[in-house]
Amino acid sequence: MPTLALRIALLAAAFAAALTPPVARALAPADSARTESRWGVIPVRTDSNATTFHNRARSAWEWPLFVPYAAINYPLRWLRHGTGAGVVWLDEHNVFARLHIVPVPEGVVPTLDYGSLSGVTVGANYYDFLGAPRHPLRLRAEYSTEHWQRYTGGAIFNRGGRLQGAVGAGYRLRPNLRYYGVGPQSRVEDEAFYEDERAWVGASARHALGRDGVVTVGVAYSSVGARVPDVDEGVSLAERFPGVAAPPGFGDRSHGVMSRLAIGWDTTREEGAPDGGSIVGGSVGYFAPVGDIDVAFLAYRFELQRFVRLWHTGRALALRGYVSWIETLEDEPLPFQRLFINDVPDDFRGYKHGRWRDRGITGITAEYRFPFVADRRDGGFGIDTVLLADVGQVFPEFDAIRGDDLTVSYGFGWRAYMNEHYLGAMLFVWSEESFQFHLTTKQLFQFSKEVLFNGREELLIH
Repeated sequence: MPTLALRIALLAAAFAAALTPPVARALAPADSARTESRWGVIPVRTDSNATTFHNRARSAWEWPLFVPYAAINYPLRWLRHGTGAGVVWLDEHNVFARLHIVPVPEGVVPTLDYGSLSGVTVGANYYDFLGAPRHPLRLRAEYSTEHWQRYTGGAIFNRGGRLQGAVGAGYRLRPNLRYYGVGPQSRVEDEAFYEDERAWVGASARHALGRDGVVTVGVAYSSVGARVPDVDEGVSLAERFPGVAAPPGFGDRSHGVMSRLAIGWDTTREEGAPDGGSIVGGSVGYFAPVGDIDVAFLAYRFELQRFVRLWHTGRALALRGYVSWIETLEDEPLPFQRLFINDVPDDFRGYKHGRWRDRGITGITAEYRFPFVADRRDGGFGIDTVLLADVGQVFPEFDAIRGDDLTVSYGFGWRAYMNEHYLGAMLFVWSEESFQFHLTTKQLFQFSKEVLFNGREELLIH
């Protein structure tokens, strides 16, 4: 008869065996075949009930899917890692700073652009101060393989102060600008070329409204000429639209003074790659004609930009909506060189430059940006991959805006920045009419900052 202590020991052992998980029981020392117990079957000892293979062989059905995936993914992964390592090394050795590829406080900064119409454009920007860092100066010169020329100069006084002033002047020549007619119904087969020449000079004063708001008043004189091109690019405007079919103002110059009042709010804190904040702005301008062919008009503009951080740091959705409109105050037609075209910053990037033209233009731009390579030390140098879409239309009246006339562009590319400054972008963009490749230092977002200083006459002439 077992003693009381032995009975207690046997009961404890049996109770422990009943509570042991199957895997644990499988690993418990046991020999030979399964045995029965009062609490169920005791399995045969085994090394494991489940095994994970880290380098298992692929089934035959997996290879047709894996091969194209690997052909795309691995080269991109190696390129990303290799570029990232190179960027970090160059940044650690201050190579980017020595090259002056970003707007530094002073010195020469080179630029490079490419467009299907302008060709390859090379340029140089010179930055300096007028006595103090609060009074920066910028001079720019650009020349392209298609003989485009651009020369600008601008200065800011008391930059960052509550009251800030600016002056600027510029000259621009485009000997092969396109013209297809006016309105959203213009036809591709009516493509013609003319020479666009413009000069301008202006001044502005702005006053801060709290931390994020600003009100600006400005005045600018501009002269815009349109004539037969000197280069043999294709069918000239005079040949395609002879006599009375030529648009008003062709063969002459439009002169006038634009006075403008603008108000805006900007809660972004970065110049190149913001992932939060908004920009809201509106303006109204009055154009006083000087030349015989000009008419007085009012110009209105409203723009909203929103930057939304998505999921992780460095991933952001950039949204932009805008509308601009010219209201003539006389019965005479407006010179066509004063009309809006799909030019920076109101560009439909999947269409040829100058494809669309009218008294009004509106659009929505969306970009999803996520890091391709980045050196995050103190801002550092970075490249973002961009997925983009543009939807827009030119229009003669607001009631002419309709779905059938909307243009749609979509594409992808990469944009570079350093120390929170935008450097440039390489984009591949498609539309129903064409494919466009862009290599540019211009950006559609945050374009309206420091207009005179940066020589952005697109926002001055209408």
